[in-house]
Amino acid sequence: MFRRDFLKTLCAAGGAAALLSDPGGSGLADETASNENVPFDEELVVLFSDIHVRPEFRTVEAFASRIEALLAMNPRPRHLLIYGDFSQFYGKKEDYLILREMMRPIEEAGIQWDLAFGNHDRRAAFFEVFPERVQAAPNVPGKYVSIVETPRADFILLDTLVEGEGGGAVDEQQRAWLEKTLAGYSKPVFVGAHHSVKEIGLAQMLADSPAVAGYIFGHHHQWFHTVVDGLPRLTLPSVGYWGDIGFTVLHFVGEEAIFKLRMIDHFADPGKDADIPQQREPEWQKIIREKTGDAFVVPLHRG
Repeated sequence: MFRRDFLKTLCAAGGAAALLSDPGGSGLADETASNENVPFDEELVVLFSDIHVRPEFRTVEAFASRIEALLAMNPRPRHLLIYGDFSQFYGKKEDYLILREMMRPIEEAGIQWDLAFGNHDRRAAFFEVFPERVQAAPNVPGKYVSIVETPRADFILLDTLVEGEGGGAVDEQQRAWLEKTLAGYSKPVFVGAHHSVKEIGLAQMLADSPAVAGYIFGHHHQWFHTVVDGLPRLTLPSVGYWGDIGFTVLHFVGEEAIFKLRMIDHFADPGKDADIPQQREPEWQKIIREKTGDAFVVPLHRG
């Protein structure tokens, strides 16, 4: 219902232009009537990455479908974490205006969400559309760095965005903040960002910290998990652009964090300017069968 009504409204009103003319209106069907009847599981967390909002592509419809699946969960997660690349056109305001409307039912449902910026994002345009996300006292000046607390483990989301570059980085100020923060941590914590831990040069620091349970990132549009030098690493799928399509559900059970893939589809990389293929090749079906339901079990306490 949510996806159909949103897309109908978007198309009938002229797409992103309608949202630009009415940024305060929801444009969505009222899905909040039964929200109070759905319980929350405080030990359930959903992870999204690489939305790549682009109205003329299928990404808006795909993201609407993922939101629909999220809101259909019973119980619902208290937290949704999004690991970057909200926009496709490198921080175009229209992309964020569409995102603003699509996030509204999540907020109305009482699901708390936080984010890490990706290389397709731009801070100024994002904060113009989401002014409530501006941190009054930022952990790292000029960066969006946050700590999300849950009963069993916390999540640190770093800012690896280098505007104008595809790669990511962590500057010395952010690195110093992270080192100091981890030194005072006794509770398990998952550090994450849009870019890989190898790319931003934090692998050794995180591996040496007894509090760090693992590292989570997006960017590669791939469900992949491994353990390197004792540090668990999880790569997230895209919610709807190319590569592995889906999202990740994290549930804490005993002394373990269980990350489970909810894979929806698989699309080849469309390239820089190509459209997304609408037909799947036969071998992609095999990838789906192998990956759907895959789980990554991570001890909350390493060693």
